[in-house]
This record gives sequence, C-alpha cells and structure tokens, in this order.
Amino acid sequence: MMRQYERERRPLDALTDEDRFMLFFSKIERLTQRMNIITFVGNFSDNVNMLTPQLNAIIAASASVKSSPKLKRMLEIILALGNYMNSSKRGSVYGFKLQSLDLLLDTKSTDRKMTLLHYIAVVVKEKYPELANFFNELHFVDKAAAVSLENVLLDVRELGKGMDLIRRESSLHDHSVLKGFLQTSDTQLDKLQKDAKTAEEAFNNVVNYFGESSKTTPPSVFFPVFVRFIRAYKVRKDQTTHIFYRDHMYVTGHLANAVIQSDLL
Repeated sequence: MMRQYERERRPLDALTDEDRFMLFFSKIERLTQRMNIITFVGNFSDNVNMLTPQLNAIIAASASVKSSPKLKRMLEIILALGNYMNSSKRGSVYGFKLQSLDLLLDTKSTDRKMTLLHYIAVVVKEKYPELANFFNELHFVDKAAAVSLENVLLDVRELGKGMDLIRRESSLHDHSVLKGFLQTSDTQLDKLQKDAKTAEEAFNNVVNYFGESSKTTPPSVFFPVFVRFIRAYKVRKDQTTHIFYRDHMYVTGHLANAVIQSDLL
C-alpha cells in the first residue's frame, strides 16, 4: 500500500501515523543490519554479566575438584572398601566410574538400616576425622552443575561475531557512538573470551583426570555427581551418632582395618 502511495504521489497525510512510521523506516538503508547492531550494543553488558559468573563457576569448580587432597583420599577410601567387600568375588580394581558414587546409597546392611555411605561416614569419623569436612575444599560445584558450558561457549562466540560486525560498521561509516562502544567493550570481550578458553581447558583437564570425556560428560552431568554425593554424605555424617551405629561397630571396624591395610592409603 505504501509503495502504491509513492507511485501515485498521493499525499502522505492520508496515511495513519502507524503507516507513516513504517514508510519512514522502510526508507532507511540496511535497516535490518542497523537494528541488529542496536540490539547487540544494548544487550552487550547484560550478556557479559550473565556469562562471566558461569565461566568463573566452571573454572573454580574444576580447579578445586581436581586439586582437592581430601576428596582424593575420600575416593581412595571408597575404592578400598569396595575392594574389601568384593574381595571374594573378583580381584582388586584400581578405580571406578564417578557415577558409582550414586550407588553408595543402594548398598545396604543385611538389616537394611545402614547404607555403605553410612559406613564410610563412620570410618571417616573414627579413623580419618580430618577428612570429615572434605567438601569444604570444593568450591562453586553446585553453581557449575547448573551451567551448560556448550551453550555458554556458543554465546561467547556469538558475541565475538557481533563485535566483528560493529568493527566493520564503525570503520565504514566513521560512527562516533560505535567507536566509543568499541573502546569500552573490546577489553570486556577479550577478557570474556580468555575466561571461556580457561573454563573449557579447566573442565577438560578435570574430566579427563577422572577418566571421563567432556564430550559425553558435560558439566551438567559431571558436577551433579559431586553435588549429590556431598549432600548425601552430609546427611549420613550427621546420623553417625554412637547410638546409631553401636550395633554395627564390628563390621565397621573390619572395614576400617581394610582401609588402613590397603596400599592406597
């Protein structure tokens, strides 16, 4: 309709305000590209502020899980107890899948009052009290568990593409506003991209350290294993009063001795 108005040179006053507005915008060169630039500039700071904490959570959680000596000893205790319990069935194993931590609640005593995790909490309390709060060495694990690293890295790449568009537009049209944006935002993007690379490398290192693959075990799968283990351990740790495990001390003593005699500790 608006093109017809122009062809017929009819007065624009006959158009509604909305139609005049659309006619005005239809004459703006590279409208779509300019709107994309406006949207990118307007959302840039919010996007950086949204992505940065997620990357920091992955970096901190990956580093703390990989470097925690207390977590390592806890896993060694679990492995030693597993080898002791299965010694009559097969020879010793030298490791286990992280997902096996979820099974500690499924393995129960004959009276079904205690799980293997209860016994582990008792052994730690009686023989290795310095490990009781091992989870304090693990930082931002719960936050990292909620991060989709694949999507975050994709968002960072998209920000890089958007910034390239801004640079081209600024160089072609000498736009002072865009130049000012580049001066303040280039540094932010550079830091975000470096953080993204650090987060990806840190997670790959920790997931490979535990014998997993980042392709099949993303942060949303890897870190929740530790979140569930810590949560369940805290509950069983609080339940290991003398009254609670008095009738189980004979078995617990044997398990503790098995750990002490193990070559792992």
